[in-house]
Amino acid sequence: MASITTIYHYDNGDEFPVEWAETEHAGQSYHWDAQHTPFACTPLATDYLAEALSQLIQRGRPQSQVSAAPPMAPPLMAHPHGFMYIAGNPDSLPNSVVKAIQEDPASIGLQVSGLLQTWETEYAPQVRSACLELQNEDYSSTAISDLPGRLRNSFSQAIKGWNATMNGLRPMIASHLQLLLFCREEFSEDADELANVLEHGFANATSSAHIALWKLAQLAKDSPPVMKLLHADRGDGIFADLTAGPGGTAFLEGHTAYLEQYGFRGDGWFELSTPTPKENQSVLLEQLRQMLDNDEPDPELAVALSVRLRQETTQRLRDSLSGKPEKLAEFNRVLEGAKQYVPVKEDRGLWQLTVPGSLRVPCLAAGTLLADHGALDSADDIFYLHLNEIEELAAAPAQGEWRQLVATRRKSHEAHKASNPPANFGGEYQAGATQPQAPDETSPLMAGEVLKGIPASAGVIEGRSMVVRTLQEADKLEAGDILICNSTSPAWSMLFSRISAVVTIGGGPLSHTAIVAREYKIPCVLDVKGVTVKIQDGMRIRVDGSKGTVELV
Repeated sequence: MASITTIYHYDNGDEFPVEWAETEHAGQSYHWDAQHTPFACTPLATDYLAEALSQLIQRGRPQSQVSAAPPMAPPLMAHPHGFMYIAGNPDSLPNSVVKAIQEDPASIGLQVSGLLQTWETEYAPQVRSACLELQNEDYSSTAISDLPGRLRNSFSQAIKGWNATMNGLRPMIASHLQLLLFCREEFSEDADELANVLEHGFANATSSAHIALWKLAQLAKDSPPVMKLLHADRGDGIFADLTAGPGGTAFLEGHTAYLEQYGFRGDGWFELSTPTPKENQSVLLEQLRQMLDNDEPDPELAVALSVRLRQETTQRLRDSLSGKPEKLAEFNRVLEGAKQYVPVKEDRGLWQLTVPGSLRVPCLAAGTLLADHGALDSADDIFYLHLNEIEELAAAPAQGEWRQLVATRRKSHEAHKASNPPANFGGEYQAGATQPQAPDETSPLMAGEVLKGIPASAGVIEGRSMVVRTLQEADKLEAGDILICNSTSPAWSMLFSRISAVVTIGGGPLSHTAIVAREYKIPCVLDVKGVTVKIQDGMRIRVDGSKGTVELV
């Protein structure tokens, strides 16, 4: 069978070619996973995500479908130009869990009952161990001929850590869906909103990171000398002077403690080229400056509000079931399971960001070794090569046009940072592939035009829109702004006490963005096609998180 290439387009009109290994594969529809790849990954990161997400896709398909797939069947995922695309129905995993709950609720309930304990005592230690091993990798005495093998071993260790985060995925989703299904059956109120309220207000890694950062900012705020140094825009250079002034030692100790806990947490799910807070501490200092300049409130206040609302709602619903002892017992059972959902999900999120942050250590070590041998100009050039290309380079470091290839890929990657790929390709979308998006899909939002998405956190708010594509652009957000972005990760959570609403291209009701928006009680609309193009900085918009709509005021 001959391969074919179909030309799709970025939203800026640039070509987005998709090469099909088999002609028949073009009949399969693929959907951009904007939640996990909101922007293009570099080539080396693409190798990591391809292996990691293959685990997710496999777990999301019934084993009968996986084993029965014909040898030449289209792949379950594709990753053209560093973006992740998933074949078929992206909701297959939640749907299969719903079916399992309906067919065998007792078995599912048993799996859910020990979810948090199993995560904390078995799975989390596995991923922590994998990350520590990666963080302590030392390539200094490695022969260049041995480098590809060592790097592949590091990737295998990272995938081992990723796999540990995927253990317990189905019981975790079931812990949420059990409660949601019960609310839909027994209560006349908005079941989705009830489930959201009942699941929040529990300690979790994401809120804990935000609270820790806020407390670190308060240590700076309480010390004028530290505040002066923090705003001196000297980057990492402030640390040498901190011990000289009052409050400096306390701030340094808090800073060190924060980095020990969150220093290797990246801001994207798979990207390897972005420096971590441990490596580039000026990023953390900028986050502290933003938090102080916007006088952001204590995030524990939002958590306390969630706790109070959950407790009041729980008691009210129990009272409504007081005449139905069997239903009350079932409610208490699914409620007990659901309280594990956010803690497990967000702790998984922390580690899923920490794995690539940890894998960055051996990648940079390998890049340094190649640069020392004259094969690359700088250590971070390595992120623009695939693993198989690194093998070729290590075998003949003085041959080939690797520098030119790296330069070309850097330029292309930078050029498309502000562009979105096609939302879909293949199958039913194949016929219209040759044409760029219609003007009404890329032109600014007009009066009377309504954008629609998934309602993920209730409430209606009007405010100024700000489009933020990466966390490094977050400094333009001011208190009360509405965040418009492709997607968020746990590293973005410190923004949620600053903004009044969030609208994204990616994500769904079970996504991190939805969970944090509910915790902070701000409206959230997800899966809004083209929103980062249709909405521009400074627009006055209305976001309805109950209806899932966005429009100009």
